[in-house]
Amino acid sequence: MSRIFDALRKSEQEKTETNLPMPQPHAPRVKQSSAPREELPASFENVERLSPRITPDKHILTSEDNPTSGVERFRVLRHRLQKLRAERSLRKLLVSSAVPGEGKTFVAVNLAFSLAKMSRRVLLIDADLRGAGAHEVFGLEEMSGLAECIQGEIDERAAIRRLDPWSLYYMPSGRCPASPGELLQGRRMGELLKRMGEAFDWVVVDTAPITLFADTAHLANLVDGCLLVTRMGVTPADGVQQAVATLEGDYIAGVVMNGEVETGNYHHSYYGYARVDHVEDPPKDEKPSSEKGSERG
Repeated sequence: MSRIFDALRKSEQEKTETNLPMPQPHAPRVKQSSAPREELPASFENVERLSPRITPDKHILTSEDNPTSGVERFRVLRHRLQKLRAERSLRKLLVSSAVPGEGKTFVAVNLAFSLAKMSRRVLLIDADLRGAGAHEVFGLEEMSGLAECIQGEIDERAAIRRLDPWSLYYMPSGRCPASPGELLQGRRMGELLKRMGEAFDWVVVDTAPITLFADTAHLANLVDGCLLVTRMGVTPADGVQQAVATLEGDYIAGVVMNGEVETGNYHHSYYGYARVDHVEDPPKDEKPSSEKGSERG
Protein backbone atom coordinates (compact mmCIF):
# COMPACT_ATOMS: atom_id res chain seq x y z
CA MET A 1 0.00 0.00 0.00
CA SER A 2 2.81 2.42 0.85
CA ARG A 3 4.21 2.02 -2.67
CA ILE A 4 1.04 3.45 -4.14
CA PHE A 5 0.95 6.49 -1.87
CA ASP A 6 4.67 7.07 -2.44
CA ALA A 7 3.93 7.07 -6.17
CA LEU A 8 1.10 9.57 -5.74
CA ARG A 9 3.24 11.93 -3.67
CA LYS A 10 6.14 11.68 -6.08
CA SER A 11 3.84 12.36 -9.03
CA GLU A 12 2.69 15.64 -7.53
CA GLN A 13 6.28 16.72 -6.89
CA GLU A 14 7.73 15.71 -10.27
CA LYS A 15 5.12 16.52 -12.91
CA THR A 16 7.63 16.75 -15.74
CA GLU A 17 9.56 13.55 -15.12
CA THR A 18 9.07 10.75 -17.67
CA ASN A 19 11.87 8.24 -16.99
CA LEU A 20 10.88 6.63 -13.73
CA PRO A 21 12.33 3.32 -12.54
CA MET A 22 9.87 0.47 -12.67
CA PRO A 23 10.03 -2.01 -9.77
CA GLN A 24 9.64 -5.57 -10.97
CA PRO A 25 6.65 -7.65 -9.87
CA HIS A 26 7.18 -10.60 -7.54
CA ALA A 27 4.55 -12.85 -9.12
CA PRO A 28 5.62 -15.55 -11.62
CA ARG A 29 6.07 -14.07 -15.06
CA VAL A 30 4.93 -15.50 -18.33
CA LYS A 31 7.01 -14.64 -21.36
CA GLN A 32 4.91 -13.40 -24.24
CA SER A 33 6.00 -12.97 -27.80
CA SER A 34 6.00 -9.36 -29.00
CA ALA A 35 5.85 -10.39 -32.66
CA PRO A 36 2.74 -9.08 -34.43
CA ARG A 37 0.09 -11.62 -35.30
CA GLU A 38 -1.58 -12.13 -38.66
CA GLU A 39 -4.51 -10.06 -39.87
CA LEU A 40 -7.74 -9.93 -37.91
CA PRO A 41 -10.47 -12.36 -38.90
CA ALA A 42 -12.41 -10.98 -41.86
CA SER A 43 -15.47 -10.57 -39.65
CA PHE A 44 -13.65 -7.81 -37.77
CA GLU A 45 -11.69 -6.34 -40.67
CA ASN A 46 -14.95 -5.56 -42.42
CA VAL A 47 -16.88 -3.96 -39.58
CA GLU A 48 -18.63 -0.60 -39.95
CA ARG A 49 -16.20 2.31 -40.21
CA LEU A 50 -16.80 5.62 -38.50
CA SER A 51 -15.02 8.98 -38.61
CA PRO A 52 -15.14 10.56 -35.15
CA ARG A 53 -15.79 14.29 -34.92
CA ILE A 54 -12.83 15.18 -32.75
CA THR A 55 -12.66 18.76 -31.48
CA PRO A 56 -9.99 20.37 -29.25
CA ASP A 57 -12.25 20.32 -26.19
CA LYS A 58 -12.48 16.50 -26.34
CA HIS A 59 -8.86 16.07 -25.16
CA ILE A 60 -7.97 13.28 -27.59
CA LEU A 61 -4.22 13.45 -28.08
CA THR A 62 -3.84 12.28 -31.68
CA SER A 63 -0.98 14.56 -32.71
CA GLU A 64 2.54 13.13 -32.66
CA ASP A 65 4.13 16.51 -33.33
CA ASN A 66 3.63 18.50 -30.12
CA PRO A 67 5.42 17.05 -27.06
CA THR A 68 3.67 19.53 -24.74
CA SER A 69 0.22 18.20 -25.66
CA GLY A 70 0.52 15.12 -23.47
CA VAL A 71 1.22 12.69 -26.33
CA GLU A 72 4.64 11.92 -24.88
CA ARG A 73 3.07 10.96 -21.56
CA PHE A 74 1.03 8.26 -23.25
CA ARG A 75 4.07 7.09 -25.20
CA VAL A 76 5.78 6.55 -21.86
CA LEU A 77 2.72 4.74 -20.51
CA ARG A 78 2.59 2.57 -23.63
CA HIS A 79 6.30 1.78 -23.36
CA ARG A 80 6.01 0.70 -19.75
CA LEU A 81 3.05 -1.53 -20.46
CA GLN A 82 4.97 -3.12 -23.32
CA LYS A 83 7.88 -3.79 -20.95
CA LEU A 84 5.52 -5.49 -18.53
CA ARG A 85 4.01 -7.46 -21.39
CA ALA A 86 7.44 -8.82 -22.30
CA GLU A 87 7.59 -10.41 -18.84
CA ARG A 88 4.05 -11.64 -18.28
CA SER A 89 0.74 -12.10 -20.11
CA LEU A 90 -0.82 -8.66 -20.55
CA ARG A 91 -3.34 -8.40 -23.36
CA LYS A 92 -6.66 -7.39 -21.73
CA LEU A 93 -6.30 -4.21 -19.65
CA LEU A 94 -8.99 -2.73 -17.39
CA VAL A 95 -8.96 1.03 -16.73
CA SER A 96 -10.81 2.25 -13.65
CA SER A 97 -10.69 4.84 -10.88
CA ALA A 98 -11.60 5.14 -7.23
CA VAL A 99 -14.33 7.74 -7.65
CA PRO A 100 -16.03 9.52 -10.59
CA GLY A 101 -14.39 12.51 -12.23
CA GLU A 102 -10.78 11.30 -12.20
CA GLY A 103 -10.40 11.05 -15.97
CA LYS A 104 -10.44 7.28 -16.48
CA THR A 105 -12.19 7.59 -19.86
CA PHE A 106 -9.64 10.22 -20.93
CA VAL A 107 -6.85 7.78 -20.05
CA ALA A 108 -8.56 4.74 -21.62
CA VAL A 109 -9.26 6.53 -24.91
CA ASN A 110 -5.82 8.08 -25.28
CA LEU A 111 -4.04 4.90 -24.25
CA ALA A 112 -6.02 3.00 -26.90
CA PHE A 113 -5.06 5.62 -29.51
CA SER A 114 -1.41 5.37 -28.49
CA LEU A 115 -1.44 1.57 -28.68
CA ALA A 116 -3.16 1.71 -32.08
CA LYS A 117 -0.17 3.63 -33.45
CA MET A 118 1.92 0.50 -32.80
CA SER A 119 -0.60 -2.22 -33.62
CA ARG A 120 -3.55 -2.57 -36.00
CA ARG A 121 -5.27 -4.92 -33.56
CA VAL A 122 -6.39 -2.67 -30.68
CA LEU A 123 -9.94 -2.74 -29.30
CA LEU A 124 -11.43 -0.20 -26.89
CA ILE A 125 -14.51 -1.46 -25.01
CA ASP A 126 -16.74 0.99 -23.15
CA ALA A 127 -17.96 -1.21 -20.28
CA ASP A 128 -19.24 1.64 -18.12
CA LEU A 129 -22.87 0.88 -18.89
CA ARG A 130 -24.24 3.36 -16.33
CA GLY A 131 -22.11 6.35 -17.29
CA ALA A 132 -20.67 5.67 -20.73
CA GLY A 133 -18.63 8.60 -22.02
CA ALA A 134 -16.37 7.37 -24.81
CA HIS A 135 -18.93 8.08 -27.55
CA GLU A 136 -19.12 11.71 -26.39
CA VAL A 137 -15.33 11.99 -26.54
CA PHE A 138 -15.47 10.76 -30.13
CA GLY A 139 -18.32 13.13 -30.99
CA LEU A 140 -20.58 10.18 -31.85
CA GLU A 141 -24.21 9.49 -31.09
CA GLU A 142 -25.22 6.68 -28.77
CA MET A 143 -25.39 3.38 -30.65
CA SER A 144 -25.78 -0.33 -30.02
CA GLY A 145 -22.76 -2.14 -28.65
CA LEU A 146 -21.64 -4.13 -25.63
CA ALA A 147 -25.00 -4.33 -23.84
CA GLU A 148 -26.84 -5.58 -26.91
CA CYS A 149 -24.03 -8.00 -27.72
CA ILE A 150 -23.98 -9.78 -24.37
CA GLN A 151 -27.77 -9.85 -24.33
CA GLY A 152 -27.67 -11.74 -27.63
CA GLU A 153 -29.44 -9.04 -29.65
CA ILE A 154 -26.51 -8.45 -32.04
CA ASP A 155 -23.30 -10.31 -32.80
CA GLU A 156 -19.75 -9.14 -32.09
CA ARG A 157 -19.22 -7.92 -35.64
CA ALA A 158 -22.23 -5.59 -35.37
CA ALA A 159 -21.12 -4.34 -31.94
CA ILE A 160 -17.61 -3.33 -33.05
CA ARG A 161 -16.79 -0.27 -35.18
CA ARG A 162 -13.52 0.85 -36.68
CA LEU A 163 -12.52 4.46 -36.11
CA ASP A 164 -10.72 5.91 -39.10
CA PRO A 165 -8.16 7.13 -39.95
CA TRP A 166 -6.58 5.61 -36.81
CA SER A 167 -7.65 1.98 -37.36
CA LEU A 168 -8.77 1.77 -33.74
CA TYR A 169 -11.54 -0.74 -33.06
CA TYR A 170 -14.26 0.42 -30.70
CA MET A 171 -17.16 -1.31 -28.98
CA PRO A 172 -19.54 1.29 -27.51
CA SER A 173 -21.47 0.56 -24.36
CA GLY A 174 -24.89 0.41 -25.98
CA ARG A 175 -28.02 1.33 -24.06
CA CYS A 176 -27.95 0.86 -20.30
CA PRO A 177 -29.98 -2.23 -19.35
CA ALA A 178 -32.25 -2.49 -16.32
CA SER A 179 -29.65 -4.54 -14.41
CA PRO A 180 -26.19 -3.60 -15.72
CA GLY A 181 -24.40 -5.30 -12.83
CA GLU A 182 -25.99 -8.66 -13.53
CA LEU A 183 -25.26 -8.33 -17.23
CA LEU A 184 -21.57 -7.50 -16.74
CA GLN A 185 -21.12 -10.31 -14.23
CA GLY A 186 -22.83 -12.88 -16.43
CA ARG A 187 -21.23 -15.75 -18.31
CA ARG A 188 -21.53 -14.09 -21.72
CA MET A 189 -19.37 -11.12 -20.68
CA GLY A 190 -16.56 -13.44 -19.63
CA GLU A 191 -16.82 -15.37 -22.86
CA LEU A 192 -16.77 -12.14 -24.87
CA LEU A 193 -13.62 -10.86 -23.17
CA LYS A 194 -11.94 -14.20 -23.75
CA ARG A 195 -12.72 -14.13 -27.47
CA MET A 196 -11.66 -10.49 -27.83
CA GLY A 197 -8.37 -11.26 -26.08
CA GLU A 198 -7.72 -13.99 -28.63
CA ALA A 199 -8.60 -11.79 -31.62
CA PHE A 200 -6.84 -8.54 -30.66
CA ASP A 201 -3.32 -7.66 -29.50
CA TRP A 202 -4.65 -5.19 -26.92
CA VAL A 203 -8.11 -4.87 -25.38
CA VAL A 204 -8.61 -1.70 -23.29
CA VAL A 205 -11.74 -1.87 -21.11
CA ASP A 206 -13.12 1.40 -19.69
CA THR A 207 -15.20 0.60 -16.59
CA ALA A 208 -17.17 2.26 -13.82
CA PRO A 209 -15.26 3.42 -10.69
CA ILE A 210 -13.99 0.34 -8.87
CA THR A 211 -15.29 1.35 -5.44
CA LEU A 212 -18.87 1.94 -6.51
CA PHE A 213 -19.99 -1.25 -8.24
CA ALA A 214 -19.27 -4.94 -7.81
CA ASP A 215 -19.29 -5.56 -11.57
CA THR A 216 -16.06 -3.61 -12.03
CA ALA A 217 -14.37 -5.79 -9.42
CA HIS A 218 -15.72 -8.83 -11.25
CA LEU A 219 -14.34 -7.60 -14.58
CA ALA A 220 -10.94 -7.12 -12.92
CA ASN A 221 -10.88 -10.89 -12.44
CA LEU A 222 -11.39 -11.44 -16.17
CA VAL A 223 -8.53 -9.29 -17.51
CA ASP A 224 -4.75 -9.58 -17.38
CA GLY A 225 -4.08 -6.32 -15.56
CA CYS A 226 -5.65 -3.16 -14.14
CA LEU A 227 -4.70 0.50 -14.39
CA LEU A 228 -5.91 2.64 -11.51
CA VAL A 229 -6.44 6.28 -12.53
CA THR A 230 -6.09 8.97 -9.87
CA ARG A 231 -6.24 12.73 -10.16
CA MET A 232 -3.81 15.12 -8.57
CA GLY A 233 -5.39 17.07 -5.74
CA VAL A 234 -8.76 15.34 -6.20
CA THR A 235 -8.53 11.65 -5.33
CA PRO A 236 -8.92 11.18 -1.56
CA ALA A 237 -6.39 8.93 0.15
CA ASP A 238 -9.09 6.70 1.58
CA GLY A 239 -10.54 6.34 -1.91
CA VAL A 240 -7.23 4.97 -3.18
CA GLN A 241 -7.06 2.64 -0.19
CA GLN A 242 -10.52 1.29 -0.91
CA ALA A 243 -9.78 0.89 -4.61
CA VAL A 244 -6.62 -1.11 -3.94
CA ALA A 245 -8.40 -3.23 -1.34
CA THR A 246 -11.15 -3.95 -3.88
CA LEU A 247 -8.51 -5.09 -6.37
CA GLU A 248 -6.92 -7.41 -3.80
CA GLY A 249 -5.75 -10.54 -5.56
CA ASP A 250 -5.84 -8.92 -9.04
CA TYR A 251 -2.80 -7.73 -10.97
CA ILE A 252 -2.44 -3.95 -10.71
CA ALA A 253 -0.27 -3.07 -13.69
CA GLY A 254 0.15 0.53 -12.59
CA VAL A 255 -1.18 3.78 -11.21
CA VAL A 256 -1.79 6.63 -13.67
CA MET A 257 -1.76 10.21 -12.43
CA ASN A 258 -4.12 12.55 -14.28
CA GLY A 259 -4.20 16.32 -13.93
CA GLU A 260 -3.54 19.68 -15.47
CA VAL A 261 -0.39 20.74 -17.29
CA GLU A 262 0.77 23.80 -19.15
CA THR A 263 -0.16 23.63 -22.84
CA GLY A 264 1.60 26.60 -24.38
CA ASN A 265 -0.58 28.61 -26.75
CA TYR A 266 -3.49 26.19 -26.82
CA HIS A 267 -6.84 27.81 -26.10
CA HIS A 268 -7.80 25.13 -23.59
CA SER A 269 -5.65 24.31 -20.61
CA TYR A 270 -6.52 20.70 -19.85
CA TYR A 271 -4.71 18.06 -21.80
CA GLY A 272 -3.92 15.69 -18.98
CA TYR A 273 -0.83 14.23 -17.39
CA ALA A 274 -0.26 10.52 -17.45
CA ARG A 275 2.39 8.38 -15.83
CA VAL A 276 2.47 4.87 -14.52
CA ASP A 277 4.14 3.59 -11.37
CA HIS A 278 4.19 -0.18 -11.11
CA VAL A 279 2.50 -1.74 -8.11
CA GLU A 280 3.85 -5.01 -6.78
CA ASP A 281 1.76 -8.15 -7.02
CA PRO A 282 0.44 -9.66 -3.78
CA PRO A 283 2.32 -12.69 -2.37
CA LYS A 284 1.61 -15.90 -4.27
CA ASP A 285 -0.29 -17.42 -1.36
CA GLU A 286 -2.51 -14.36 -0.83
CA LYS A 287 -6.18 -15.06 -1.48
CA PRO A 288 -8.72 -12.57 -2.82
CA SER A 289 -10.99 -11.21 -0.14
CA SER A 290 -14.19 -13.20 0.32
CA GLU A 291 -16.10 -9.92 0.38
CA LYS A 292 -14.63 -8.67 -2.87
CA GLY A 293 -17.65 -9.45 -4.99
CA SER A 294 -20.20 -7.84 -2.69
CA GLU A 295 -22.36 -5.09 -4.18
CA ARG A 296 -21.27 -1.51 -3.57
CA GLY A 297 -23.31 1.62 -4.02
